[in-house]
Amino acid sequence: MKVCMANKHGDWDVSKTGKGKFFGRLIPELRKLGVDVTTDPADKVDIDLQITRPVYWPENARKRVVRRGPVKYDVNMTWREHNVKEYKYMTQCHGIVYQSEFARKMNDDFLGKPRPGQKTAVILNGADPEYYANTTPDPSPYRFNVLASTREWVWEKRLKDVIKSFQLAAIPDSCLWIAGTVWDTPKRFPPKQEGFPQRYSCENIKFLGLQDEKHVAPLYCMADVLLHLVYVDACPNAVAEALCAGCRVVTTDAGGQYEMISPLTLSETEETWNRLFPNILRDPPVPSKPWNRRTPPPADRQAVADMLKWHSEHAIKRDWIVHHARTHLGIDVIAKKYAEFFEEVLK
Repeated sequence: MKVCMANKHGDWDVSKTGKGKFFGRLIPELRKLGVDVTTDPADKVDIDLQITRPVYWPENARKRVVRRGPVKYDVNMTWREHNVKEYKYMTQCHGIVYQSEFARKMNDDFLGKPRPGQKTAVILNGADPEYYANTTPDPSPYRFNVLASTREWVWEKRLKDVIKSFQLAAIPDSCLWIAGTVWDTPKRFPPKQEGFPQRYSCENIKFLGLQDEKHVAPLYCMADVLLHLVYVDACPNAVAEALCAGCRVVTTDAGGQYEMISPLTLSETEETWNRLFPNILRDPPVPSKPWNRRTPPPADRQAVADMLKWHSEHAIKRDWIVHHARTHLGIDVIAKKYAEFFEEVLK
């Protein structure tokens, strides 16, 4: 079986996007399973997996598969027009991979359910536990370390809620490490996060800027908790990476992150485990109509602060987290699901 995974932005291994990080891990694992993966759209293939080319129509593929996150919508946009190209491509594909059940529901509710005969599957994003096992943690002078990591701090990632919740927790000898691009000055109107580093940088809140995989991995291995308050994320790579590195996650149920964490809570290996992820913080229900992504509902800062304090007082073995994350978020497991789905589409 030969599969095309082309990237209009360039090679996956040099891509700075979340997709780039994920597919940079996935492609080698698929090749281990005997799947011949090419990134050249001119190659004749059995499956073309559309990832970043919503208007590209591969003529050399026997079957077409599209990978879908949530619907793009905002009250400031004509959201149906904003998704028309993606929707048109979806209707013509032989298979659809949804990044989470949340992503499936959003596509079904806003764009319509798959047509008869289309194959569908929900396959979460994943990471490589072995990579983090061989990574040396960054040194930290603090007893308790909280990491907030993303590629770019856009509105719905709620950076202000992240900072204010950490400040409200007031945990002694702790530090909040913020990785990702923060807009220091307004480059568009309204600005995304104007002046955040200047306003909030202090001894225990550190802005690190954009971090590539080589630099963010030691942060996951160092951090005690990943604080992820993004509103409606399809299947955040940061959560998969943190769990596979043995880092706990404080997040909300507004998106696919809930699906990434909830299987871990079912373990009865240790009595403490059921208290490891009580931190599915309730967000307002995802509305049935577009919301303003520039002003998402504020997170419950006190609830977040209380959860951070709980984690600061309870030590959890990282090995427990890695062991259970490996079973449903390990990149080898995810690659096998993709290969099996491709085989199903080709039947």
